[in-house]
Amino acid sequence: VLEPAGMKTATMYDPWALIPQMVSSYTLKNGRVAHNREDILSDRGEAIAGWGLYASLDDLIAFDAALRAGRLISRQSLDVMWSNARLNSGAPGRSGLGFANVLFYRGHRYAGKGGQAGVVYVHFPEDDLSIILLTNLENVGAYGMIPSIAAFYIPSLHPLSSLSPQPDSDPGRTERLRQAMNDIAGGKSPVPLLTAAMNATVTPEFRDQTRKLLSAMSSFQFLACDKPSPKDPYGVARYCYYRVTVGPTVLNLIFGLTKTGQIATAGGEPR
Repeated sequence: VLEPAGMKTATMYDPWALIPQMVSSYTLKNGRVAHNREDILSDRGEAIAGWGLYASLDDLIAFDAALRAGRLISRQSLDVMWSNARLNSGAPGRSGLGFANVLFYRGHRYAGKGGQAGVVYVHFPEDDLSIILLTNLENVGAYGMIPSIAAFYIPSLHPLSSLSPQPDSDPGRTERLRQAMNDIAGGKSPVPLLTAAMNATVTPEFRDQTRKLLSAMSSFQFLACDKPSPKDPYGVARYCYYRVTVGPTVLNLIFGLTKTGQIATAGGEPR
């Protein structure tokens, strides 16, 4: 991999070796910056596909270029790597082969692999965009930065937190979604507005969370809708977003809707 990719300084990690220009890894301990001992003490005596390779920014850029040019594996294999694997239940998983996360944000698919201390490599297959983010602070929230960085090149990826509430062009949709949340919280089964696959995910814990959300929710405001990625695994025709106020907290809720308006997937994120 290293030779055809042109990765000239990449090396397998050896905690005893002095590696020129290697950046130290840090973490937060009791609110203060400290050395990341998980990094320092990681002499596990093994080198596996997902562990142990240290590389520079130039190395990672070379790897990305080689991967996309087909010098490492075929385009067909790349598509498998960047697509959601299927679980035994038939539902889509959240990872691909070799990529720990295959996610969708505002209708754009991206596949990512993280490293130690806030390192993230992400590729947007439909947008021909790769982002390499290197930090040296553990738990810095690197994945959460990706949409904001990508938005410099793909304007439609502006984070939901940057959107302002507006009137819903389909007010009935807003009411139907609120009713579905009430049905979940009230214990109705199955919930008419959920797909069969989505109904299967409604656990007692999910109902309890929805009940608590509704009891403290003081607003439910429409933000926007987006078309899905061509590779969307949930059978979604449109993603719609709403901002809710729950006590002192503001959340953005995400609903993946089918052509008939049923909820095929749902989630949320803090604003």
